[in-house]
Amino acid sequence: MLKIISGGQTGIDRMALEVAKELGIETGGYTPKGYLTENGLDLTLKEFGLEEIETIDYIHRTKCNIRSASGSILFGNIESNGSKLLIRYSTVHFYPFIMNPTSERIVNYVNDLKQLTKDGSVILNIAGNRGSKISKEDLNKYREILKRALIEVIK
Repeated sequence: MLKIISGGQTGIDRMALEVAKELGIETGGYTPKGYLTENGLDLTLKEFGLEEIETIDYIHRTKCNIRSASGSILFGNIESNGSKLLIRYSTVHFYPFIMNPTSERIVNYVNDLKQLTKDGSVILNIAGNRGSKISKEDLNKYREILKRALIEVIK
């Protein structure tokens, strides 16, 4: 079983949920109270199975998703505040993550994570830059990388 989770923010988070849903992969994750994104409330996140946390705090949301996942994939500018948080929190607490991987690296990463579970189930937290902080070109590039990898993983 493979599940894709994210925090539901515009940009990378939303892209990952859309790709997973398009491929028939289960989705979920945690999002701030009120399904808050940089564009305001986004109740469409309920359709992806996201659950509200008790606060609008993005830091708490990010930590919940990291803890809930088998591992995280970070796309985009790793110098953003959210990316730095994922890197720091994952490193300190020994949660696996990879940054800006190729499709092949994602497939290998998922296969490695499968080996760590009794039933081969993997929950991937996909995170990265919000929509206002990433170009459409880069977002589409990451979409293609993720989509190619997930197609390979679910074969």
